[in-house]
Amino acid sequence: MGSVARYNPGFLGIGRSIGFNGAVNWADPTQTMIRDQNGNLGTYDLLSAKMLQVGATSMSAEQPMDLTLLRELAHSFGVDHPAGDSGAEDTTIWKNCFK
Repeated sequence: MGSVARYNPGFLGIGRSIGFNGAVNWADPTQTMIRDQNGNLGTYDLLSAKMLQVGATSMSAEQPMDLTLLRELAHSFGVDHPAGDSGAEDTTIWKNCFK
């Protein structure tokens, strides 16, 4: 599936954008279709994965997208995370913006 979203800084700040992964079922993040390393189709529960990642006991279907958008917006303000590891950043945003 890859990244759920990606921030593009543009050139000298011109053309900045956020792209959401079209393979994610944003309407129902518990039912995101994936293909495993053997080529088999399966279902990935992004909602439960995000809840586990940030330590939440509950999360609405809309909140994973909201959280992702806020994390990608944070990049435009200089907040960064190691490639492929947005866990600490997501947890900080969750605790400060959703609680």
